[in-house]
Amino acid sequence: MSDPTLTEFLNATFQTTNDIGRSRVNGLVNDKESHQEQLDRTLLETKESTQTMLKELLAKSTAQKNDLDNLHTSLEDTKQALDTCAGAATSTHAPLLDQLGTLAQKLTTLDHAKQYLKALLVASDLEEKTTTLVKSDPAQAIDPYQQLVRLTTSIRSCIYDAIAEAQFQGLMSHLDYTSNKLYQELFNVMSSNFRNSLEKLQWPSPIKPPFGPQVKSKIDDFEAAFQNMLLLKRPEDMDKPFDPQSMSLLPINIMLEALSMRFKFHFESSKPTNRLDKPEWYLSHTKSTIASHIPFLLSTIQPIIERNLSSSVSAKDCFIRGLVENVARKLRTTVPKMTSKPHLMSHTIHQVLDFDNALSKDFAYYPYEGGAMGDVILGNEKWFTAWFDAERKFAEKRYDEIAVDSQAFEPYAEEDERESKRSNDTVKSTKSSAKLVHLFESITDTYKLIPSIEKKLRFFMGIQLWLLNQYHGRLLSALDAFEALSLMRSVPVPGGLPESVTGVITSAETGGSIAALRRLCRWWASARVIGDTLRELTDDDFFLTLQFELRDNVDLAVQVTYELKALDPGLEFLNGVEAADKSLFAQPLEAFQHLTERSENLMTRIIMKEWAADARMYVRRWQMLENGDNDDDQDQELSSELYQPLQNFRLSCHFLASNLPTTEFIAVYRRLSVEIEEWHMRNIIAPNRLSQVALKTLANDLEQGLWSVGRQWVTKPENYMRKLKSEVSLLS
Repeated sequence: MSDPTLTEFLNATFQTTNDIGRSRVNGLVNDKESHQEQLDRTLLETKESTQTMLKELLAKSTAQKNDLDNLHTSLEDTKQALDTCAGAATSTHAPLLDQLGTLAQKLTTLDHAKQYLKALLVASDLEEKTTTLVKSDPAQAIDPYQQLVRLTTSIRSCIYDAIAEAQFQGLMSHLDYTSNKLYQELFNVMSSNFRNSLEKLQWPSPIKPPFGPQVKSKIDDFEAAFQNMLLLKRPEDMDKPFDPQSMSLLPINIMLEALSMRFKFHFESSKPTNRLDKPEWYLSHTKSTIASHIPFLLSTIQPIIERNLSSSVSAKDCFIRGLVENVARKLRTTVPKMTSKPHLMSHTIHQVLDFDNALSKDFAYYPYEGGAMGDVILGNEKWFTAWFDAERKFAEKRYDEIAVDSQAFEPYAEEDERESKRSNDTVKSTKSSAKLVHLFESITDTYKLIPSIEKKLRFFMGIQLWLLNQYHGRLLSALDAFEALSLMRSVPVPGGLPESVTGVITSAETGGSIAALRRLCRWWASARVIGDTLRELTDDDFFLTLQFELRDNVDLAVQVTYELKALDPGLEFLNGVEAADKSLFAQPLEAFQHLTERSENLMTRIIMKEWAADARMYVRRWQMLENGDNDDDQDQELSSELYQPLQNFRLSCHFLASNLPTTEFIAVYRRLSVEIEEWHMRNIIAPNRLSQVALKTLANDLEQGLWSVGRQWVTKPENYMRKLKSEVSLLS
C-alpha cells in the first residue's frame, strides 16, 4: 500500500484517540484476514473454471478440425465421382438422361391431363346448373354462368408458355364455346321476358309516375326483368367496369329498338316526313321523345342501376346516347347529298348545333368528346370545309350588297324612327354600319355553338375579321379620295379652273362645306359605330371565353392564321399572336379609332379652309388699315368683312353639333379654336403693326364675332384661345 493510501486509511479508521485500542485493532486485522481468504478462494475457483473452459475449447477445436479434414476429403472424393459420372454419361449412359427427361414430360402431361379433366368436370357441372335454371329461374342461372366465365378467365391467366397453351387449346375452346352458348340461352330467355314486360306497359308509349295499382304489378315485373338483363353480361365484358364511351346497357338497348324503328319509319323511308330540307323535324321528334320518357327513366330505371352498378352511371345519359345514334345515322346519310347545296348544308348544321345546345340545357346531357351530333358533321374535314366556304361566300355576297348600295352611308331608317327618343350623345348609325353589325352578329350566332376552338378561330379570323378589314378599307379609301379631291392643293394650270381644285367647293361638290361635312360625319359615324360595337363585344361572354382559350392555344392561332393566309392572300393582315397577346379585336379597334380621328381632323381642315377663303377680305382690311383711320364709334360694331366667314362657321359648327355626340363635338370645336387662333396670329397680328384703336377693333371682332357665336355650344369659348386673348390684351 502506498504512503498516501495508507495515510488516508489510517485517517479514516482512527479519527480519535478512543479508536486506538487493542480491541479495535484486532477487529480490523481479523476483518482484513477474512476478506483476504475470500479473495484467495475466488481466485482459485476462477483459475479452475478457466482451465476447464480452455480444455473444452481445445477439444471442440480439435473435433472441428477433424470434421473439416473429413469434409475436405469427402469433397475431393465427390469431385472425382462427379467427373467419373460426367465422363460416363457423355460416353456410355446418354440414353439414361433422355429417359429421365421423357419421364418428366410424361409426368407434366399427366398433371395437365388431371387439371384438364378437373376443369371439364367443373365446367360441365356449372353448365348443367345454368341450363337447369335458365327456364325455371333465370335470375338464379346468372350466378353459375358468371362462375363459368370467371373459371375460363382464371385458367387462361394461368397459361404461361406455348407448350401449355397448345395442350389447353382444346379446353379453352370448349369453355369459350360453352360460355357463349350459355350467354345466348340466357339472353334469349331474359330478353323475351323483358320484352313481355315492356309490352304489358305498352312501350314505347310514355310511362309517367305516379303509378296506379293496376300498373304497379307490371312495373314490378319490369324492374325484375330489367335487373336480370342488367346483370347479364357478355363473357368478354364480365369483369370490365362500365365505360359509357365504349359500352351500353343491354336493357336500354332493347328499349330503344322500338323507338329506332319508329324513327326509321318516319325519317328514313319514303314517307313525306323524310325531307332533306327539314332536319328540324327529326331533331324535334328526338327531343320530344327524350322529354316524354325522362320521368320514367329517372324514377324507375335509375334506382335499379344505382343498386346494381354505380350511382355514376346515368340511365338518362345512356338512353339519350342510344337515341341520338338514329340522328347520327341520318346525318351520315343525308349530309353527303348536301355538299352541292350550300343553303341546305348551312341550315342543317345550324339546326344540329342548336339541337346539341338544347340537349345540354334542357336535359343536362354532356356527351364525351366527339360524341355530339355537331361532331358527326364538323369532324369530317371535307364537310366542314364545304360549310365554311358556303358561309364565307354568303358573307362576302352580303357585304358586297352592303358596300355597293348607293345609300350605304345614309342614316339608318330604324335609327331615324328612334332619333327623337335618344340623347345627342348617341352615335347615329349609317345603313352600312348597322347592316354590317347585324351581319357580324349573325355570323357569331352561326359558329358560337361549335365546340372546337380551331373551327371557331377559322370563322372568327377567316370571315369576321375579313369583313372588318374590308369595311375599314372602304372607309379608308373614301377618306383618301375625299382628302385628295377637297384638300390637296395642286399647281394652277393656265386656262384651267383653279377653284375646282384649290377652292372649298370641288368639281364634285355642289353643297359647299356642309355637304363635305355631311359625308365626313357619316364616315365618322360608320367607323365609330363599328368601334363601339367591337368594344362591347370585347366584354361579351363568348368572346371572353374565346380569348382565354386562344391564350392557352397560341400555337393553334398561329397555325390557323397560316392556313387562312395560304388559302386567301386577302387575309395577310391577320396576326394570331397579337390576337392572343392583346385582345381579339385589338387590331380592328385601333384601325377604326384611327379612322374616327382622321375624320375629325378632316372636318377641322374643311371648316378652316372655308374660313380662310371667306376671310380673305378681312385679312386685306388689316393689311390696308392705317393707324388712326378708325372711328371710335366703330369700336362697338362688328367688321363687315367677318359676316360671311362667321355665318359659314356658325352653320358648320351647328351642323357638327347636330350630328356628333357632345363630347366629340367639343373636341372638334377645341381643335377649330386652336386653328383659328393660329390663323389670327399668322395673318393679322404677326404681319401687321396694330395701333391701340386697331387692337380694340380686333378685340371687339373676337368678342362679338367668334366668341359670341361659340357661346351657343360652350360657356367660355375665349378660354380655347388663351394665346390670342392674352396677345391682344398685352398689345393693347
